[in-house]
Amino acid sequence: MRQVFTEAPQYPIDYAVGNHFVSTHGHSPFVTRPYIQRLRTDRYDTLDALVWTTQRPGQEDPVTQTVPPHEVPKLLDDVFDIRMDPEEAALLVTRLTELDAARNPAT
Repeated sequence: MRQVFTEAPQYPIDYAVGNHFVSTHGHSPFVTRPYIQRLRTDRYDTLDALVWTTQRPGQEDPVTQTVPPHEVPKLLDDVFDIRMDPEEAALLVTRLTELDAARNPAT
């Protein structure tokens, strides 16, 4: 895990175009699936659609697991400190189930 920072000044316009692109463009991965990150002093967690990865300092390999759609709302609450109301959670589970089915069609 590597974080890079610069001391060059950044202005709101520096972020506007990039934020617009990643939140609206059809080729952006962020409009087709959830991607969540949380960096803490003792761990770095990501959730990329249904793949949850945890990296800890000094740990050679990250721990990665696939989470069933119905478990994602609890994971978001427990690990990422993101709480949803029941309607939002139900919608998320539905969308993740659809995404999972599209990525892994039954043969």
